[in-house]
Amino acid sequence: MFSLRSKIKMFKPSLRDPTTLVILAILSILCFIWAETSRRQVRLPNYETKLLASRTMLQGLQVLRQERFGNTSPSEIDPINDPNATALIGRQDSPITTESGNIEWALTSLNPNMAAAVVSYLMEANLKKGDVVAVSLTGSLPGLNLATLCAIEALQLKPIIITAVGSAQWGANDPDFTWLDMERILYEKRIIHHRSVVATIGGGGDYGRGLSDKGRIRIRDAIARNGVELFESLSLDSSIAYRMRIYEMYGKGKPKLFLTVGGGAAALGHPENAQLIPTGYSPVLPSRNYPNRGVLHEYADQGIPFIHLYDAIQIAIVHHLPKSPVPLPAPGSGGVYSTERYDIRVTAVALAIFLLFFGIVVEFDRRRYALKEEGVDPDTLPISK
Repeated sequence: MFSLRSKIKMFKPSLRDPTTLVILAILSILCFIWAETSRRQVRLPNYETKLLASRTMLQGLQVLRQERFGNTSPSEIDPINDPNATALIGRQDSPITTESGNIEWALTSLNPNMAAAVVSYLMEANLKKGDVVAVSLTGSLPGLNLATLCAIEALQLKPIIITAVGSAQWGANDPDFTWLDMERILYEKRIIHHRSVVATIGGGGDYGRGLSDKGRIRIRDAIARNGVELFESLSLDSSIAYRMRIYEMYGKGKPKLFLTVGGGAAALGHPENAQLIPTGYSPVLPSRNYPNRGVLHEYADQGIPFIHLYDAIQIAIVHHLPKSPVPLPAPGSGGVYSTERYDIRVTAVALAIFLLFFGIVVEFDRRRYALKEEGVDPDTLPISK
């Protein structure tokens, strides 16, 4: 019995043959390499609009640098805190400094391609040309303020802007060069075409709590010299209500979107809300226990979506932009413009070639050998005569 079984020539499928397996392995590797090398950079939607916004922001940075520094020698510019000599990095402390700040956020927000990131957020809101956007700015992140206005104008939207002039550390906290001064310069140079219609002191309660009398006076002076209407009230609730009336009066109705930059008290309510509210575009406000309320909460209750621009590093990460870049990247660079994708045609052909060869091997075995019944191990079957 043993000798008879040993003489039977057993069925051995090609897929267990070392030569066939080596050929399949080589073929699969070649197909994989072909598919991998087919990856190409593919432009994301609204590429031209993003590029326009970023180029405009770069022009704005250049204008502000020239206005602020002029022909100042490099030795008079702080190379540590403002390595790109942008003029938009302020001081650690000043009479109009309202709170601690994050210099890495300030530096990251100066990338001209931040304007493209804001375009991406605005496009999520499905806005149309001419739609009204209620905008709340502070002095804390002037780079992000500029990015926002450039993005809004690239999309030909209509912003109604209210600015809280006070600033965190490293923002527009120079009393002689506040955000309103920057905004006016950009407007006069035709970089932007919209300005703040109203300004508040900002800081605690939106009326300067925590600032000295001198600091509040310097902010009032800045508002006056830039020809912007001042609103003052010792009630945060009245500031919120006033802002909403201004937005709806100038916009001739409710805005299509509320956009806030920084952590302004009137916009967000309690300072803790800046962390609780998600950065970026949100169609609805997540249900949480928010301490106090701001304009954002009021509009969210009315079904109006919002964009909250606060953590500049998070914005950069989401849009594949560098943190605190030196030098400033050129417009058009970064993952906000394009993404790497496989060529579907090449991938499909590579897969088809591999499956075709695999199918040929299986069909070859099926025709050469006849299995006596399904489910039986082919190795136990003799070759058919």
